[in-house]
Amino acid sequence: MRVMLMRHCEAVAGRDDDPERPLTQAALVRLQERADALGEPLGRVSCLISSPWRRCRETAEALCPFLSCTVRQEFSDRLLPLTDPHQALSLLERYFADGEAGDAALLVVGHLPLLGWLIGLLCEGESGARFSPAPGEIAVIELDWPAAGMGSLRCWYRL
Repeated sequence: MRVMLMRHCEAVAGRDDDPERPLTQAALVRLQERADALGEPLGRVSCLISSPWRRCRETAEALCPFLSCTVRQEFSDRLLPLTDPHQALSLLERYFADGEAGDAALLVVGHLPLLGWLIGLLCEGESGARFSPAPGEIAVIELDWPAAGMGSLRCWYRL
């Protein structure tokens, strides 16, 4: 299965811990222009999970027109910036246990530092490096089960 870990697009200036910071208008325009070019990977998404914070919700909502009409959506507090990455792994495990496998992809929209820790944990294991995706970047990881060191980073996209 593919797991696509995406950092929300660029938000307006403000505090990192502000759950109501919106995306910039420029980020929304860029996302609309560039998401169409990602037809193949986005077309494989069967589930979209997002942090409930506004900038992630807005990113997820802007991506919906580029996804299949049957995509399941969920918002989870396990994707907040300072969440322990092991809690995020337990969230992902539900989708694997539910049989969301094969050619399907799971799209996760979240924040730093969590996403950086999660990419490192999945691809490098417990002592893995931390990654730092820029706003709008997506790490595509192939894995059979969401556990430490079980993933392989396949590609990196920027919207």
